[in-house]
Amino acid sequence: KDRKLFETPWQSLSSLRVAYTAPEKPMVAIKYEEGFPSVAGIENNNLDSANLINYLDQFSYFETNEHINIGSFERFDSLSKTTPEAVISVIDIDPSRSNELTVYPQLSNSVVRLVQEKNGSWSVIEKDRIERLLVVPNYFLRRQNGQNL
Repeated sequence: KDRKLFETPWQSLSSLRVAYTAPEKPMVAIKYEEGFPSVAGIENNNLDSANLINYLDQFSYFETNEHINIGSFERFDSLSKTTPEAVISVIDIDPSRSNELTVYPQLSNSVVRLVQEKNGSWSVIEKDRIERLLVVPNYFLRRQNGQNL
């Protein structure tokens, strides 16, 4: 079974969204416009474009650690019935590469996170890797003297 979850180079990105269920966490919305990606709510002159490209590069080749069957692991079965933490949606100009991942909350003492693809299949992903995708818009603000603007 194919382990690739995302394979969208930033040049073929149409849009990307990270939407959180917690109301206090602002959604990230990235669109490809006028030859370069932009982040909703951040003026282009305040945008850390290197940071943005580094972030988007993760989506050019992002694999699962392992596909799992819900029903095989009791701890993931109960987790799969809880409210997800976030949904990461990538729309590629090639629709066959578009995908959506629903990310479930972190289990204590677990080094992996449970995710579900839009096709319904379940995976576990190393928590550090998936959490690098779970950013908020300020992540893309250009810093001055090490401070956020």
